[in-house]
Amino acid sequence: LTLLVVVQSIACSKGGDSTTAPTGPTVDVYTPGNTFSPYSLSIQKGTTVRFNIFGENHNVIFDRTVSGAPSDINVVKDIIVSRQFTSAGTFSYLCTVHPGMTGQIVVM
Repeated sequence: LTLLVVVQSIACSKGGDSTTAPTGPTVDVYTPGNTFSPYSLSIQKGTTVRFNIFGENHNVIFDRTVSGAPSDINVVKDIIVSRQFTSAGTFSYLCTVHPGMTGQIVVM
């Protein structure tokens, strides 16, 4: 069990995934089928978004033309990955595994 915890910690630190409890407000995005739900969120700066990626393999690739976008989420399955949004703006994202699977987060 100890080895598993160490391996998970190393894997998460390389991908920038959060395994600790987020500070501040937290909201969830889910992946029912090949969609992000909700498609669009409006949040305040400092909010953490938890991407609940279950069922199929998905990734979350953020538009890099907007300054302050968080790091992408590589292809994963059956996991919750958190990203904190600290800059105002509209952050569009997509899943490159499933064409047409898109979403956006508006940070005020």
